[in-house]
Amino acid sequence: MSGRVAPQDVVSALYRAADDRLLPWLDELMIAAGLLRRCACGVMAPADERCDHCGLSDEPEVTSYFEVYRCEPEATFTIPALADGDPPLQV
Repeated sequence: MSGRVAPQDVVSALYRAADDRLLPWLDELMIAAGLLRRCACGVMAPADERCDHCGLSDEPEVTSYFEVYRCEPEATFTIPALADGDPPLQV
């Protein structure tokens, strides 16, 4: 075989060559190498992609950093107005 070989091709060849008793060992090897992960649905999925079986991703989908960081304030404090006509300050 000459030229470059994609990691997916090597993984596919290993799974084709392995018999049933070696599959759990091969699964753990691929997880340790960072090539595959065990999805919540129970099948093996690519480490950096969505699961082909259920569509779940290992990475959480975050639309905004600030939505994840803080949604509601932990505490609020009202500071009375210092001069007539000023509104109170809420921190």
